[in-house]
Amino acid sequence: MHVVCGVRKDKRKYGYQGSQVDAQALLAQLKQAGNAKRCRRLNTRYFEVVVQYEGVGEVKLYFCRFPYAKEWRLFLSTDPSLSFVEMMEL
Repeated sequence: MHVVCGVRKDKRKYGYQGSQVDAQALLAQLKQAGNAKRCRRLNTRYFEVVVQYEGVGEVKLYFCRFPYAKEWRLFLSTDPSLSFVEMMEL
């Protein structure tokens, strides 16, 4: 059974490209890389990345910013094959 949930952007560490980073640092790295995507259906900008999470294994993180919102939201899925729209529908 897979899990899809919203996650706080606190000090949880995720394994990304050989280093342990928290959500804020990971978002900064993704912004710097400049590979943001846009979902026209939901009018949302988002990043999706597969990381290692201790105790769970490989998970997929989705950072998204909804229209008229300043804050980026973080969602986690244990099924890395889910697209952003499929995850939001669940």
